[in-house]
Amino acid sequence: MQSAGPLGIHAVENPDYPLGMLTSLQAGLRVVPDESDTVLFTLVDHPAISLSTVDALLRSEATIAIPRFENRRGHPVLIRRVIFQEFLAEPPASKVRDVIDRHASEIAYIEVGDPGIADDIDDPALYEKLLAREASL
Repeated sequence: MQSAGPLGIHAVENPDYPLGMLTSLQAGLRVVPDESDTVLFTLVDHPAISLSTVDALLRSEATIAIPRFENRRGHPVLIRRVIFQEFLAEPPASKVRDVIDRHASEIAYIEVGDPGIADDIDDPALYEKLLAREASL
């Protein structure tokens, strides 16, 4: 199922989510308009990514662009259409990283001043810690 969201964003339901994270990326890639050359994907447990990080990634011309903060890789990750089919061809048991690792020489690491790229907010205590950090900025 696909539904409209704000600013032209479309929510896509992945009925195969129990098979793994790759299936969610595949579900999204299947509905990317033909005129779109890039996709940014992230995990839902990274809620504090700054707009400046997104802008920096979108300025990259690399096949894959990954933000880095204090030597830690994070999200969102930008991928170009030239490798969409490679992600779509992967079996559900594969990992997103399998495709990314095959393109290691094509990755641009974008240095950002954004700790949100590395957040992994999986429980209420971590969320409270994130709120406190954001309030102090």
